[in-house]
Amino acid sequence: MKVQPFNHKSIPVHLLFTTLIASLLFAGFNGGNKPAAANPNASAPATAIETIVVQPQPLDRKINITGSIIANEEIELRSEATGKVTGIFFTEGSRVTKGQLLVKINDSNLQAQLKRLVLQDTLLSR
Repeated sequence: MKVQPFNHKSIPVHLLFTTLIASLLFAGFNGGNKPAAANPNASAPATAIETIVVQPQPLDRKINITGSIIANEEIELRSEATGKVTGIFFTEGSRVTKGQLLVKINDSNLQAQLKRLVLQDTLLSR
């Protein structure tokens, strides 16, 4: 089977043929009814219309929803020294600043070591 090249001269003929078929089909689906202007004595049935008067009202821009919030940042606190916690100086969820005392640890062993080292230093420096 040999394929024929596309003929651009046949486009107007195809367009005319397609338009003719479309208009015949439209006229057939229209039922051949004449437009209302052709019969001035005929009255169209009344259409029921429902109306509402629009009045300004305050708009409440609130949304009430139930859910839970998860923080997008989280931190885990760890002490460099071991010992018993003797005080917590913040509440969960509160803002803290750099250098703020958050937790107090029983440091009696560390204080004793510091005193001993200070005494050794003073004895060695004499």
